[in-house]
Amino acid sequence: MTPDHDPTRKEPTLDEIRAELDRMVASDVFRGSAQLVAFLRFVVESVLHGRQDRIKAYTIGVEVFRRNTKFDPQIDPIVRVEATRLRRTIERYYAGPGADDPIVIDLLRGSYVPTIGRREVVGQSAVRSPHPFQRFIGFVRSWPALSSTIVLAVIASAIVAGYMLSQGSSRSDLVAALRPGNGMPNLIVEPLVTTGSPGPRAISSATLFEKIHDVFSRFDDINIASQPLRAGEPDYRLQGSIEYQADDVTRIRFRLLDLGEGNVVWAKSFESSTLTNSYALSEDEIAGELAGTLLWIYGVISSHERIKHLSTGTGDARYRCLLEAFDAIRSYEPDITNRALACLEHLTFVDPSFAEGFSFLSILYNREYLFGSDTRKIGLPGPDRILQTARRAVELTPASAHAHIVLAVVLFGRHEDIAALAAADEALSLNKYDPLVVSEYGGRLILSGQIETGMNMMLQATDDSVVRPLWHHFYLFLGNYLLGKMEAAASQANLITSNTYQLGLIARALVSARNGDHDKARQALERLVALRPAWRDNLRGQFEKFISAPAIVDRLARDLVTAGLPGKH
Repeated sequence: MTPDHDPTRKEPTLDEIRAELDRMVASDVFRGSAQLVAFLRFVVESVLHGRQDRIKAYTIGVEVFRRNTKFDPQIDPIVRVEATRLRRTIERYYAGPGADDPIVIDLLRGSYVPTIGRREVVGQSAVRSPHPFQRFIGFVRSWPALSSTIVLAVIASAIVAGYMLSQGSSRSDLVAALRPGNGMPNLIVEPLVTTGSPGPRAISSATLFEKIHDVFSRFDDINIASQPLRAGEPDYRLQGSIEYQADDVTRIRFRLLDLGEGNVVWAKSFESSTLTNSYALSEDEIAGELAGTLLWIYGVISSHERIKHLSTGTGDARYRCLLEAFDAIRSYEPDITNRALACLEHLTFVDPSFAEGFSFLSILYNREYLFGSDTRKIGLPGPDRILQTARRAVELTPASAHAHIVLAVVLFGRHEDIAALAAADEALSLNKYDPLVVSEYGGRLILSGQIETGMNMMLQATDDSVVRPLWHHFYLFLGNYLLGKMEAAASQANLITSNTYQLGLIARALVSARNGDHDKARQALERLVALRPAWRDNLRGQFEKFISAPAIVDRLARDLVTAGLPGKH
């Protein structure tokens, strides 16, 4: 063994670093991303030549992205956006093909100067992460506006976490939360197996594969790869085939395999004909349907992961925490919500780069603030802190559609409609394929009085075969109710079975009263007031929390009183 390649050396040699750089840019994770390769090479080579002072947004913009000398990083966000993409790509690399690389090159948030070092081994897990207390300090410094009360609460949590770590009771959770990568499941997208000869207007298997890869990469809660990962990782593989037949019909089949369990968890077939427009399908439509079915937060993969991991406590701690949050948001159950809040609060200080954690934390904070259903001994933060939490997620991942739509939801709740619409537009431009993004945008348009536009977006986001969360049924109820489509409104209201979702109780009460079932309406309204007496004491004020259109507030308040709201005569 030569001295230049001695793994016991503390600092890697120039040859080792360049070899690692070459491995990264040659991998499938980086292949096809020329801009990211140029970005990574520039910052690494600058460090190797002792020119860290050149690693600035302006220099990167001019030398890597070919902006002119008038380039202003404060106006043109290209460097920030591409740095976020680069960080996510690096995470995917070290979660996949680079999982066992001896050298780790990273780009920490808040800096364009890369960190380079040897991978440290802790037990059986290779880890190269700051100590939890260093992460905690970074978190506090990154939020200078934290009140002293919040800081003390976070410090107390850190002390508790340190004690638990010293006792060994949560060591595996903390190590899992801090290991390299972002904690999300890995999905391998394989090229389609092709048989037959395509016609002149048939779907191209190569183009479809590229489109699927592009669409899937827009989702935050999955890592996309195009080559096999290390054996033993609980990841997924999407396999597809395309068959060109003599009658000008193209048959396309997909199946999703769980690599850890070795079984098929989902399958789908498409049939397309270029002879009949009614059966013609585009690559975009197929990729969009696959993504909407598999990848959104209530899609096939998250549902399958929930069954596997929440009951057993296995898997990455960050993703398990998100699964808890999905359940909390869907169920409106206080106990589930409190568990999810505690988990998110803990992991966002353990891992201050946990952008999805901040997004879901702001959603749960916002919902508990609006509905007034917090049952914890320690109160929730107010509206300004909720907004700061949502903005934190956007700062960490400016190219994330989910972070932007969460920010839009929080801004809509504050009735900052112009800023909210701008955030929603940005989310839609980043990922028009995510049913959550499209439905949340459409639902907020309904609440603001743009009923038909919002309804069209809601109906385009998912079809009736997809299980919708409770609040999406409320949006559809409200749109149909306001348009006078009472049968459709009743159908949506009846799908809201929760007795803890306040707006769902309102929907059921209004439908029951209209159908003459006054006992059922009374029961729903009594339950509503028991959950939140403010619906009786300040009816318009409660509706105004959710709805920005005065005419809709007037209509619903009047109808709810007519339906028999207790205390309103």
